[in-house]
Amino acid sequence: MSNITVQPLPGYKEVKPFVYAGFFPVSNEDYNDLKEAIEKLSLSDSAL
Repeated sequence: MSNITVQPLPGYKEVKPFVYAGFFPVSNEDYNDLKEAIEKLSLSDSAL
């Protein structure tokens, strides 16, 4: 069975892995600090 060649159905593409994450401040007072930190990180990390 390992010698059988399987053809994918037309229209399917190779899967690309993704990671999703949610960031939330501990308190509402920290929201602006978190927002600024993520903005700075996004400037230096194109994957973000």
